[in-house]
Amino acid sequence: MTAESNSSENEPADDGKTPDDAPDPVWLVQLEWYFIFFMMYCLSIGPMYWRWYLGKFTSAGSDWVAVFYEPLWRLAQLIPPFGVWLDAYVHWWILG
Repeated sequence: MTAESNSSENEPADDGKTPDDAPDPVWLVQLEWYFIFFMMYCLSIGPMYWRWYLGKFTSAGSDWVAVFYEPLWRLAQLIPPFGVWLDAYVHWWILG
């Protein structure tokens, strides 16, 4: 082997890819999926509102529906702008 062949072996191969072609980090992909699932969870309260209401405030409804949406109810109380948005969305479903 010559000195030239050794130096070329240590250099990274130029495969034509730029840093923009690199895949997204795993945590970013997971964060995107968490966001998608959270939005689906939030949007599912619209058509399920009356079942949630019956389960939460009366004995006639299903307890599992009330338990399933309890974190959403608490989050709406903790973050007022989110609560306002969620309330408007639910009103659109039940009154619209």
